[in-house]
Amino acid sequence: MRNIFLTLLGAVIIFSCNQKKEASSELTVAKTKKIILPEYIPANHQLYDTIIALDKIYREAYNKGDVNTLIDFMTDDHEFYHDEWGAVFSKEKLAIEIRKFDKSLGVVGETVAGTNEIYEIPDYGALQLAYQRFYEKAKPEWTAPARAIVL
Repeated sequence: MRNIFLTLLGAVIIFSCNQKKEASSELTVAKTKKIILPEYIPANHQLYDTIIALDKIYREAYNKGDVNTLIDFMTDDHEFYHDEWGAVFSKEKLAIEIRKFDKSLGVVGETVAGTNEIYEIPDYGALQLAYQRFYEKAKPEWTAPARAIVL
């Protein structure tokens, strides 16, 4: 089951389309200047449910500081791209960074409900697009949501 969900921390840019979106897939800008997107409907509900369940396991492990479970989600050639850490190209190096980060801040994170989009990549895996947010246990104030791209 975890092979479907190759890693929750990897990142890659992929152009994809959801054939199950409403016919009007153009972005609409309302008078309030908000972008209104068509509703996301998973093309593969079983894959969607599997990745959502794995995301929950991952987030619970992250919030408990269970680094061993986090590492179980990663492949040996794991790639991680972060706007503050930069790029990390191995499971071992990322485990070291996660341990440092967790000990120094005591961070809690969540995937923002209703923001997951899961796209199957046949004969390879899946792409997860979602928003996530965090707070420090010592100062429980949520950050602004940030986009997570997981392959």
